[in-house]
Amino acid sequence: MRVTGNTDPATNKWAPTRRFLRIKAEVSAWRGFPTGRLHERVPRRDCKAGNRRRFALVIRAAHRRTRETCGPERLQQDIAAHDGMEIGVHRIKRIRKQLGIRCKQKRKFKAITNSKHSLPVAENLMGQKFKAAAPCQVWVTDIIAILPTGE
Repeated sequence: MRVTGNTDPATNKWAPTRRFLRIKAEVSAWRGFPTGRLHERVPRRDCKAGNRRRFALVIRAAHRRTRETCGPERLQQDIAAHDGMEIGVHRIKRIRKQLGIRCKQKRKFKAITNSKHSLPVAENLMGQKFKAAAPCQVWVTDIIAILPTGE
């Protein structure tokens, strides 16, 4: 707050009134501050244990919905968009830590085919012509590679 106005009692027309009412200084509200909200108190509903449990459920659902890949900042955006709730990033971090929730780390791509070898490569006998004139003339198979991620 800021003390404003003329404080000299000889030139200030409100000096006698202030002296009578025992007002030490006048204080002005900030410019542009909504005067209706000066004394409005916002209730702290989020301190209740029920809301903490609800936040935990919402965070866990958002974590599953994002396939366990998003951090707290992106979880916050997802929760705001999907559930319409505003939860702070630090609160999300704290609740995730309490629940033991961690996002999956992206792994570096690892090539499993060794193309740099000196062994002979089998000939392409089909020449990319996969249609056979009669049954049992051409047999094909597929090479299945097992990924190191276990998928």
